[in-house]
Amino acid sequence: MKIAIVSQYFYPENFVINQVSFMLRDLGHEVSVFTSHPNYPSGSLFDGYESNSIFHDELDGIHIFRAKAYPRGSGGFFNLFLNYFAFILFGLLTFPKVFKQTSPDIILFFGTSPLTSIIPAIYLKLRFGKPLVPWVLDLCPQSLYATGYITNKYLLKILEFIPKIAFSFSDHILAQSVSYRNYLAKYKNIEDITYFPSVVDPNSFISDDDQLSADFYSQFDNYFTVVFTGNIGSLQDFDVLLRSADALQHLPIKFILVGSGSYVSSLENCIISQAITNVVLYPQLPLNQMSSIYALSDCLFVSLKRDDPNYPYLSLTTPGKVQAYMSTGKPIVACLEGEGAATIMAANCGLVSPCGDHHLLTNNLLTIFSMSQVERDTLGYNGLSYFKKNFEINSQVRKLSSVFETLL
Repeated sequence: MKIAIVSQYFYPENFVINQVSFMLRDLGHEVSVFTSHPNYPSGSLFDGYESNSIFHDELDGIHIFRAKAYPRGSGGFFNLFLNYFAFILFGLLTFPKVFKQTSPDIILFFGTSPLTSIIPAIYLKLRFGKPLVPWVLDLCPQSLYATGYITNKYLLKILEFIPKIAFSFSDHILAQSVSYRNYLAKYKNIEDITYFPSVVDPNSFISDDDQLSADFYSQFDNYFTVVFTGNIGSLQDFDVLLRSADALQHLPIKFILVGSGSYVSSLENCIISQAITNVVLYPQLPLNQMSSIYALSDCLFVSLKRDDPNYPYLSLTTPGKVQAYMSTGKPIVACLEGEGAATIMAANCGLVSPCGDHHLLTNNLLTIFSMSQVERDTLGYNGLSYFKKNFEINSQVRKLSSVFETLL
């Protein structure tokens, strides 16, 4: 089967669609990726792509076709608007010709926010008559409301037509959570929606070369370490973590945050202004160094801010890092509600407190700090077992391949 993947983001950017593409290739499918020039999350074009003119690339048997990009820069509404609009415009201008040449059988759209990036995929479907399958990892326009980009309720009502139109062109939908599947049933028959979670390939965390600095290693000496990795944005609600960290400064507990994102500068300022000495912030590190970081940690942290009850979004999702954390065999401490919290509790792999509740988070951190190593290892083992049963990438991608076959 020839599979075309339309995604604004692809290698060397770090997204789960990379691993899914390689797994589809390993199943014997011919995979082509229609994407942009990499500039996430730094905002600048990656090394080797500065010319913004590398149209055809190849990686381990996968053909990659790149449209020109408008780099997202330091973020902000205007830069992001141009970044998203450029993918639509240059995708429409450049993808059809090469799509005709490669002649794929089916189109998989990697549906991160904003959903408008599906437009080139819809055009390819309409022009060439191929089935379109969006993998929905964000809800529109809820994500725009949650991040604060759009708060006007009347405008949000208008924007609700975007998913209605987009999914009307879809032959099947992949939903990243069970709650997403139920929500998306307003646009498509539930039988045409498959639960397909954010899968993880634990091997992607592993490297033969241990390149962590001596300074980084020293942060773990003589401390119980709580590690966060990934995107540092406003949705992650780091205020609740800082409050708990402040309350625990008298104990040998250290919080190590590894990542990048729009909230990094604000987080650094908060750490300094509040004189919190047990929180250390490191920039994003390569994915293949994560195994060393996870191995050094005592537990892993994940949080999201509280939903607006009148416009739920975050409670319907399971953050992708929950699956990634489970795959490490380490216990999880979470500030989550809804599906994310239910997943951790079902796996019995950690302790969960409601979003924004720093008192209960502090108590949970004290509880896991006071546990024996055997008790913590048991929680970690539970998470790893649950991961292998529900999120292991090989079995999930085989399921995806089966969905594709039913559409041809």
